[in-house]
Amino acid sequence: MNKTWVNGLRIFDNKQDWIVCDIKINADEMIKWINENRANVNERGSIPITIAKSEKGYYSMLNTYEVQKSKEVTTSQHSPDREPVAVRNAVNDNLPF
Repeated sequence: MNKTWVNGLRIFDNKQDWIVCDIKINADEMIKWINENRANVNERGSIPITIAKSEKGYYSMLNTYEVQKSKEVTTSQHSPDREPVAVRNAVNDNLPF
C-alpha cells in the first residue's frame, strides 16, 4: 500500500480523558495538499483521511480504501452439495411430519 501523508495537518495528544486529540491545520500547506489531491475526492465531495496512532504519536494519511462490491451469490452457488427445497420436499412427501 502506497501511503500519502497529509501535509498541513498536525495531530497532538491531549491530556483530557474526553478529548481524543488536538488538530492544528496550517492553512497554506493544507490548501496546497488538497489541490494536489483533487483526484482523490470521493462521490460525497470529500477527501478521506485516516488518523492513526504509532509509538511516536498520531499521524494522518490519505485513505484510499475502496469497498469491493461483491456479486450476488445464489443458494446453489453457496451450497452446491445441497438439493433445492422443492426436490427435497418431493422426495420426503411420504413422511408423516
